[in-house]
Amino acid sequence: MQSDDQPQPTRETPIADQMRAEHARLDALLADIDDERFVQPGAFGEWSVKDMLAHITFWEQRLVAYIDGARESLIQPGEDESVAIGRINAGVLAANRDRPLAEVRAAFDDSYRQALALAESLSAEDLADEVLYNLLAGDTFEHYREHIEMLEK
Repeated sequence: MQSDDQPQPTRETPIADQMRAEHARLDALLADIDDERFVQPGAFGEWSVKDMLAHITFWEQRLVAYIDGARESLIQPGEDESVAIGRINAGVLAANRDRPLAEVRAAFDDSYRQALALAESLSAEDLADEVLYNLLAGDTFEHYREHIEMLEK
């Protein structure tokens, strides 16, 4: 959690700056975790920290693909959104469970660079679009913050 003396980002704070700040906080927490702890299930329910990184990477890559024009929905017609997200996250977990930690870490780092470059490339007019802004925030700095809070516990 952010301490009370840390300023809370606002919509006026450039999205790339918010991404950098929250990702730096996440990286600082990850730096204190050894490889053995990274792969131990149970850090977040059945997930390991490695699983969490694969999860974040999936949603960042989904964001990049969406902005690049891949608009197909992962939600089935008539499916409840929270049920769909649970289903998708379970699939991401299963698909990445046996991937080596080094591969997951490299994909996580690369995905962040891609998402940050994308955010930096968007104009103020692009970011004035509420749907786009919320999508970017939800799959980047707000998502990092959600998992930072889990790691801090």
